[in-house]
Amino acid sequence: MGFPFKTSSLRTRVVSAVLLGQVALVLLGSGFLFTLVRSLMTRQFDRVLETKAAFFATFFEQEGSYLHLDVTDETMPEFDREVEPEYYQVWVDMDLVSGGRTEDTLWRSESLGEGDLPRIFEPDGTPRLLSFRLPDGRKGRVIGQRLRVSEYDALPDDDPGPAHVVFALARGTEPLDAAVAGLARTLLLWDLGLLLLSATLTFVLVSGCLAPLRRVAKHVASLELDRESTPLSTDGVALEVAKISQRLNELTTRARKSFERERRTTANIAHELRTPVSELWALTDVAIRYGDREYEGHVIRQSREIARNMSRTIATLLQLARSENETFSPEIEAVEVRPMIDSIWREHAAAARARDVAFELSADGELAWTDRATLEIVLTNLLHNAAEYSPSGSTIRCSAREANERIELRLENPTEELTPEDLENLTEPFWRKDEARVDRFHSGLGLPLVAQLARRAGIPLEFEIAARVFSVKLRLPSRPLV
Repeated sequence: MGFPFKTSSLRTRVVSAVLLGQVALVLLGSGFLFTLVRSLMTRQFDRVLETKAAFFATFFEQEGSYLHLDVTDETMPEFDREVEPEYYQVWVDMDLVSGGRTEDTLWRSESLGEGDLPRIFEPDGTPRLLSFRLPDGRKGRVIGQRLRVSEYDALPDDDPGPAHVVFALARGTEPLDAAVAGLARTLLLWDLGLLLLSATLTFVLVSGCLAPLRRVAKHVASLELDRESTPLSTDGVALEVAKISQRLNELTTRARKSFERERRTTANIAHELRTPVSELWALTDVAIRYGDREYEGHVIRQSREIARNMSRTIATLLQLARSENETFSPEIEAVEVRPMIDSIWREHAAAARARDVAFELSADGELAWTDRATLEIVLTNLLHNAAEYSPSGSTIRCSAREANERIELRLENPTEELTPEDLENLTEPFWRKDEARVDRFHSGLGLPLVAQLARRAGIPLEFEIAARVFSVKLRLPSRPLV
């Protein structure tokens, strides 16, 4: 279920959610308190009615077969007043001298008029109460009780024994209703005041708590990724905001490095194109100015070599661009590692032998489950770099071994120029240790292409430079991944 304020600010959402929760809690609490106090008030009202019933019972007397009720206007005037009177009614409940059982009304208050009270009682004499609509239409409470009448001056010859009567008293609940209404108004005013105060405090507190986020938003709006800026401070702020600030600082740093890398790449591409174009320009200019058949042949051969190098650079750039932009779906299959390495190395063996560079391969029948085409391009570039950059008289070592359901493939070759500080630049397009770029046969695109293809194919790739040895480690699955 979505939040009802989809386009509102975070402050509005938080304040609204907190207030909704507070309203629910306040209403539940007030409802519980109202119910409890109303029950106590009703219980107190009933106790007063029970006390009056006990007092009323003292007015009954029995003398032989005769019952007396000594209720007068002086003793209980509330039964005869014209405004909001109270009511009583008495029924006989005994075997009279005649032997017939009767439930006729013995006495009733004049306030009843033609009406009657409900004849309610418990056989054991316990009072019984209930709500009742009074004869004049008012809301009221009625109490009924069965009573054994006190007997005195009984005549021995015709004493019928103690009589039992049932009587009922009723009174209007106006005082109770007024008290309950006052309680409801008090609770309503209290709730409104409490919610108003709570809304104010919630707004102030939430605004204060969200102030760091507003500073973060202001900082992000002022960022210019093409230049250095002051990082967001994480001191003295909430843990969640500190984490956001930290991640933004990291993201800003990565974005700035990416912009810088893009600028360098653009400059390098311009340099890579300008250098061969300048060479072509110079060669053809000299050939035109000093026309010589032998020199023209030299110009043609040089131009062909320059065009070939430019074509190779452009092809690698296109391959790198496609690997970054195209949707890649690797075709996983079992690949024999050693035969693939042997096949690729044969293409570079002659050039390596010419420079007295040896190659040692330590691998058996390891099977790697990966994309064959991607692995072949990766190994081709890695072995080409190793053969080209290894010092004369050195040895290139390649090994493959299975461990923890992975084929760990490692390639090592000595290096005279690279240092551990160069690791972060190895996968940057056109980066070369030789800043003068006197070597026009290498463009610095091999390792960036390797890193990009390995990442897209899900092949963990690690570079390491230690003790003047450059090593590359690939970890390939040794079984199909489910």
